[in-house]
Amino acid sequence: MPQNSAPDSPSVAPRRSAHYGPKHRLKTVAQLDQRTRAAKRITALARTWAAALGDKLTNGQRIAIERAATLTALAEDARVRRLSGDLSISLEDIARLDNTANRAVRALGLPTERERESERDGPLTLDSVLVV
Repeated sequence: MPQNSAPDSPSVAPRRSAHYGPKHRLKTVAQLDQRTRAAKRITALARTWAAALGDKLTNGQRIAIERAATLTALAEDARVRRLSGDLSISLEDIARLDNTANRAVRALGLPTERERESERDGPLTLDSVLVV
């Protein structure tokens, strides 16, 4: 019968090779240093979109808002850096970041300006649409 090299006890974790170094933990936007411009911009965007979506947000909506805000801040930063003369950021990179950020923002399902106006003005009627 072949010998099993796995540990007998489930409490004994296999050792990581020193070659790989320590595990890195995933970070969230909340862990960013809130004094940076990027963190302030992400927070401002997230608050704006959260207010537009209403008071009762699901965890999925909160994650989507954070993702959209982060991607938007990255796209804005890349655009400004390129306009400032940083040629390490290609126009293709900017286009991809912008498109990805736009898709993330559209996925939030934010109300459009037309929807907000119709809420303020009350329901549309045939008389309010027709111009005599």
